[in-house]
Amino acid sequence: MKYFTPELYVRLQRLDPRVMDAADAQWEQAGERYERRLKSIRSKLPPSALAMLGQTRLHDAEVLWIGHALPFFAILLRLDAAPRTTIGLNYFVVEPARFDEGTIPAEFCGSPMQWMYDEIDLGAEAHSFKHSILFSNGCHLELAAREVHVANFDTVYSGSNGGVVVSS
Repeated sequence: MKYFTPELYVRLQRLDPRVMDAADAQWEQAGERYERRLKSIRSKLPPSALAMLGQTRLHDAEVLWIGHALPFFAILLRLDAAPRTTIGLNYFVVEPARFDEGTIPAEFCGSPMQWMYDEIDLGAEAHSFKHSILFSNGCHLELAAREVHVANFDTVYSGSNGGVVVSS
């Protein structure tokens, strides 16, 4: 993460209003710098990465599952907003994912695991992109991919809701 760093996130959680206000101003500046960066690289990003940027906002989505079978890496999320849509992200990765635990001190971590902040940038290989994601449990995921496919699923059945069929 270059803009929405774990360190800056932690400063936002402090109880001291001066520290929090300063961190909030830095967060706003980071957002502006990130938007400028996105604008400058937009034409170089793969079409699927651009499509993902324009889709549903993933902030606060619950992480249901993360897995890989190289060259694929997948994430299954449940959006917090109604209707509780499930989103599947399937990346075609160009190198193994980097998944780091403990990037945020435990006292600032939450459960269940939620998608907090993410950044997209150009990848090291031509026609690739890098996706960095910070999760509420303190984990940081970094993916280098050629493309990503986003699927929106309407829930028909979920064991987490008592096994009730929601719709058919």
